[in-house]
Amino acid sequence: MLGAQNLIDIRLGMQQGLTRVIIETDQEVNYKIFNLSGPPRMIIDFTNLKVPPGFGPRHQNQGLVRGIRYGQFNAQITRIVLDLTESSQLAEAFSLTPQGGAAYRLVLDLTAGISAPEGLVLAESKTDPSAAHTQGQASGPACQNCDGIILPLARPAEIAPQKYIIVIDPGHGGQDPGAIASSGLREADLVLDMAIEIANELRQSQRYEVYLTRADDRKIDLSERAELARGRAADFFLSIHANANPDSKFRGFMVFTLSDSASDSYAQEVAARENRAELGPIADIRDMDIGSILGDILFRDTLNQSIDFATRLIQELSEQVHLTNSPHRRAGFVVLKSVRMPSALLEIGHLSNRSEANALQNRSHRRKIAVAVRKALDAHFTNN
Repeated sequence: MLGAQNLIDIRLGMQQGLTRVIIETDQEVNYKIFNLSGPPRMIIDFTNLKVPPGFGPRHQNQGLVRGIRYGQFNAQITRIVLDLTESSQLAEAFSLTPQGGAAYRLVLDLTAGISAPEGLVLAESKTDPSAAHTQGQASGPACQNCDGIILPLARPAEIAPQKYIIVIDPGHGGQDPGAIASSGLREADLVLDMAIEIANELRQSQRYEVYLTRADDRKIDLSERAELARGRAADFFLSIHANANPDSKFRGFMVFTLSDSASDSYAQEVAARENRAELGPIADIRDMDIGSILGDILFRDTLNQSIDFATRLIQELSEQVHLTNSPHRRAGFVVLKSVRMPSALLEIGHLSNRSEANALQNRSHRRKIAVAVRKALDAHFTNN
């Protein structure tokens, strides 16, 4: 595994009509590059890269780059954001080893044009096999057929045409535990148990092919989950979370669908909290703006399908578990925005409520939710 590397400089220049970005480091770096829109940005995430105190890039703007920002995304990832003047493409990305006194360099050549789908990984370093995540496994039921958690880029030929592909995304994980109950129960562990329960229920029906974005206690980057789920294979995306509330008496199940404006102040608060966990401290609030894509007729159809599923799920759960008032709510969840397919975010309960936290640790309670999810998906696909 690579040790901590240090950022030396960021330089901009023009090369044969391209905008060239050169990122200098004192060691070889692990990186991942993707883009965001509204406004256009190119994102470079580095693993174990340290920014020296008082660092300032040599250039701030040139060509397609109108500004440079950087910050600590999480304990392991340092993010560099290139604010762009217009939609751009990554023409090439390559690394140079030290020569003639120069440092290690990551070189990005940008050209104007229609950018790739938001969140799609455009380039990345080769994975260091020794860097595999080895944190402890989450407790809970064994996951059946969870050996492959990577969603294929295209629908596999061996999957029967009548089967629907479902991607289940247990929230948080790894260094991000999510909400924590007074007993010490972590949201990241609980929602993994819930995701596995749903996956097993769906698989047993023989109607679904199911993939998890994680099958153990690790943090999966938003861009990676979006790339997996948007691989033209998934028919529905489910994000699983558990909440916390300052009022320990507040409890209940909620299902959220995507909207450009929150249905209520509480939905807005929940979305803001989850989005901060997804995007980190240098997140731009405009990342959550989905107004520009709501005009797309196809995307409006995915929203309608999401709402249809949410309605059916609430109906199935109405006599099974405690629901909050207005259990179906809407907000600008960046994880739902990123996948751009029929999707829903399930808040399966509140860890701040002791009785509900205890219930969620009971497999029979989680099974009620899993069966309701399966029935709601059955009805949804039968009627859509």
